[in-house]
This record gives sequence, structure tokens and C-alpha cells, in this order.
Amino acid sequence: MLFRFGDSASFLLVYAFAAYFFSHKMVRLILLTAPIASSLSGIAVGRSVAWCLSAFMEEDDTKKSTTKKKVDENGKPKGSKKKEKKSSSDDKFAGIAAIQQGFDEASKSTEGKIVKGIASIVILGSLYYQATSFKSYSWQISKGLSNPSIILKGQMRDGSVVTVDDYREAYWWLRDNTPADARVMAWWDYGYQITGIANRTTIADGNTWNHEHIALLGKALTGSEEEGYQIARHLADYVLIWGGGGGDDLAKSPHLARIANSVYRDHCPGDVTCRAFGFVDRQGTPSPMMERSFLYKLHSHKLRPGVVADPTKFEEVFRSKFGKVRIFKILGVSQKSKKWVEQNRECDAGGWFCPGKYPPGLKDILGKKKDFAQLEDFNRGPLTKSIKRNTSRT
Repeated sequence: MLFRFGDSASFLLVYAFAAYFFSHKMVRLILLTAPIASSLSGIAVGRSVAWCLSAFMEEDDTKKSTTKKKVDENGKPKGSKKKEKKSSSDDKFAGIAAIQQGFDEASKSTEGKIVKGIASIVILGSLYYQATSFKSYSWQISKGLSNPSIILKGQMRDGSVVTVDDYREAYWWLRDNTPADARVMAWWDYGYQITGIANRTTIADGNTWNHEHIALLGKALTGSEEEGYQIARHLADYVLIWGGGGGDDLAKSPHLARIANSVYRDHCPGDVTCRAFGFVDRQGTPSPMMERSFLYKLHSHKLRPGVVADPTKFEEVFRSKFGKVRIFKILGVSQKSKKWVEQNRECDAGGWFCPGKYPPGLKDILGKKKDFAQLEDFNRGPLTKSIKRNTSRT
């Protein structure tokens, strides 16, 4: 394929480079590489197997020699001009073709056939081992993926297997023990689960197109306890925290701080990557900024020595069996802001799209934000400026 640049080969190569480039931009886009990786792998495996099998098949040299004689006796066959054009285009790879021809000639000798046969057996054996390993691995992964994502299997220290049902249990607690108009603050990863299973309003979900809103949520969670409380009391009635170690909220909190800092530059002044927020060692010791944070206080409330959430601001109302989920009630919720949001809600004709509005109580905090603009921001080009000019004229 590398030395026959037709339309199909060129398409595969361009597809491979494009998928590789975009998958490096975002981990989720690695899915784009699945089709082209399968295609190129299939071509490579097919060529390898064909080469290996050719070592054990006898070639009919008489037919080849007869064909060559007919060509010599009859002169140039029909379509020879096309062949000449093709051969002229292949001059770029003449050196590689010569090496390949020399290899083919060497493999026809007795020693060459023995070496080729041994190499073929090794390659086929390796391919068979890799294929069987991949098959068993795929079956194991399929069993894991077939289980519900919120109900997991866990293993205790004594080796006993338990069912971890903390997440569903927490969502059902919200459904059964909170008012129908309750608003839940949680990181956006669990937004759809809160809406679909708990049937409660969540501050953010997987529709993360509004980067500034996600940054405000990140600022509330990774800012100081007082700052986070002053934001949360205007937006939510409850706070849901994932704990229990592993990939919980505290483990991913450095990313939350970076997102907050991308819009609110005073979050980590002079520190673009917000390195001041995180763990200082492998034992999980928090940095001073993390230790003061809203998220750390709720996540480690009464679990670590000296860590207690302010009882005048938060009340722990639920903790799951294995501590994977904790829910806190926000005390002193601004009913004025809650009422304002309800009265100023604007929806489209069908009532499907209702863009939210922030209450006036967040005016001072929102005044510090600077809208995020990524490097590949296609909405900030000459085209946008010309559209604005044309719009102003009309």
C-alpha cells in the first residue's frame, strides 16, 4: 500500500493522520481511530499471513517462464503504454524495489527457503498467540462493560465479593427525601444520573458546551469554603460529593481548579495550570489551597483529623454504605435568588430549551470572569467580524 498511491491508499493514510491528530487533542476522540486502526491492522495482518503461507506453497515457474516468452515473441502487448506510465511513476521507489527484488531472489535459494520457512512459523505462531490473547481479553472486558455503570462489584480485604450499590442508593435517597424543586450541586459527570434517576434538577450535566458555567462550578468546589458557600447558596439546595478513593471528586479536583482558573484568573493568580491546588506527595497530603477548599471540607468531613465542615453552613444528610457518596444540605439558601430564577426563566415555544440566568446575588463573582477562548476558536476570526459589521449596518 505504501508504494501504490492510488485513491484508496491515499484515503487510508489521510484518514489515519487526521484521526491521530484529533485523538491527541481530546482523549474521547480516540474513538475516531478505531475504524482506521482496524483497517490498517487488517491489511498488515493479511499481508503477513499471505507472505508466510507463500513459503509453504510451490510456485509454478513454468507458467511464469511461458508468460515471459509470449511477451518477448509478440512484442509489446496491448496496454503497454499504461504500464510504461506506471513504471515511470514508480521510479521514486526504484531503490526499495531493487532491495525487495534482491530479497526475493535470495529467498529462492535452499538456505533462503529454510530461513523463510522458520520466520513464517515464528510469525504465524506469534499472530495466533496474540489473537487468542486478544479474544480472551475482549470477553473479559465485555463482561465488565455489560454490568450497570452505577452498580459495581467490589472485593473486601478478606476476599469476599460485595455489591457496591452506593450511587443508585444516593440517587434514590434524593428522589425520596428531597422536595421536587430541589436543586443539586455536583460535578457535571453525574448530572445526567441525578436528573434521570433522582429526578432532581442538577446545576450541570454532560452538556458542557457552556465552559464559563462549568468554570463557575469548578470555582465553587475548589475555592475556599466560604467562597464556595456564597456561590452554592444562590444556585443549589444540596451538594453531592463522590468519595471513597479511586477516581472520586478529590482525585479529579486539580482539573476542576484548572478549569475554574481558565475563566476566573484570580482563582490561581499567576499560575495558569493552578499547581498550587493539588496533592504534595503520594500519600495524598493536600496543598494549603486544597485543604481550605469547599470540596475538601465536604469530602473529608469527619474522616480526616481536624477536618469538619462549617456546621452553620452545611448539614450532612446522607452517607452511602461504603462511603462512595455523601450528600450535604446547604443551610441559609437564598430564597430570594431561587425565586428570582423561577420568575425570570425564559423558554422557547415548545418549552424544551430554557437558557438559565444567574441571580443578581452572583453579580460580584461573575464580574471577575473572563470568557474562555481556546487556541482553535473558529468563532473569533475575520468572518465573525464581517458578520458583526454587516449586522450593524442592517
